[in-house]
Amino acid sequence: MEKFWTVLRLLKIVVAVLTLTSAVKGQVGSTQAETAQTISDLRYVLGSNYSLLVAAYWRHMIASCELVSYKMANDLQTRNLNKFCVFMIPCPVVYPSQSCLVQVTALYINLACCPNIPFIEEATTVPSRVFTSPQPTCPYGPVLPDSKIYGGFEAEPGEFPWVVMLLRDGVFFCAGTIVDSTHVMTAAHCFKYFPESAVYEVLAGHHKFDISQSEVGDQRVAVKTIKVHENFNQNTYSNDIAMITLTSPLTITSYVTPACLPSVSDSLEPTCTVAGWGKTNGGKPPTVLMNVRLNAYNATECLKTFDQSKNLLDIQVANDMICAANGTFGGKDSCTGDSGGPLMCSKMTSDGSYRYFVFGIVSNGNGCAIPGEPGVYTNVARFLNWIKDNTINS
Repeated sequence: MEKFWTVLRLLKIVVAVLTLTSAVKGQVGSTQAETAQTISDLRYVLGSNYSLLVAAYWRHMIASCELVSYKMANDLQTRNLNKFCVFMIPCPVVYPSQSCLVQVTALYINLACCPNIPFIEEATTVPSRVFTSPQPTCPYGPVLPDSKIYGGFEAEPGEFPWVVMLLRDGVFFCAGTIVDSTHVMTAAHCFKYFPESAVYEVLAGHHKFDISQSEVGDQRVAVKTIKVHENFNQNTYSNDIAMITLTSPLTITSYVTPACLPSVSDSLEPTCTVAGWGKTNGGKPPTVLMNVRLNAYNATECLKTFDQSKNLLDIQVANDMICAANGTFGGKDSCTGDSGGPLMCSKMTSDGSYRYFVFGIVSNGNGCAIPGEPGVYTNVARFLNWIKDNTINS
């Protein structure tokens, strides 16, 4: 039950739950509904047409309870969830003995379909402190099971809510990663040629490349300061990391959350995901946020796998770098415009759920998706103390 109430606190719908309790008082449920645990058990809670809802949300349901709540919260706001009302029991009972998945699903059907349940949305501030020490789990970064993105796929709205757009004089130029309420991590080279007189902003919660199209999750905040790593090398791109401080804090929603960061002891996974709005196969920007899975390599593996003579790879890939590529085949990669965005690796946490941890920052490479040419990424784990100094102590 603890996980369920954590989700409720996150979404600030305690008032709605209290209303729900009175609305269903006296309603008799079956034993199967009271003890429902699995996706198939939803038939006892939602009725015989439950499979229609499952067909729409099955990828979220098999991932984690939290991801179901994020997705259904989105669809509640856009009223997409309401289309299921005619097929479901409109006011299903929520029991303490049900699993988190069943409780959250029943709760949102109530909010969408039960006439006596008002939905109250109240955003909360993102934690003001970034976690840089080893943790048994992370409250953010739920993984959804399975174009600068070559050979990639469109992300769903809210799938990577820590990825933001950086704007210079109102124009997108790089991506970044939310690390806490007032800080965004990105690449130092994003500010290599730009004048200090430019006006910088962060656009969080946005999905489409076209920033002129407003979206329900948008939060556009001005930049207060930009801290480029003091040892950033413009030739080799070593120490390619920068920290942005915002003028006002972001608020947590389904579309805006901080990222999970790895600990120093965390190992790089064999495959990881990169997301961004960079150029796609046709050399044009994408319509929406894209993502692609790539093989990931630490510095040693990268130099063994790829030809060091190409593009001065042996100079670029030092201990503060990692690589990612579609093996040696090419065809998939990050590209121009993805700079500063995250390379995310899915890891199982102690609570049994899978979470994305940001292991890399898109840095550089020789072209895009060229066979035998990996993308090079800043190794986030090597900069945890620097991140801490420039967030908590900034």
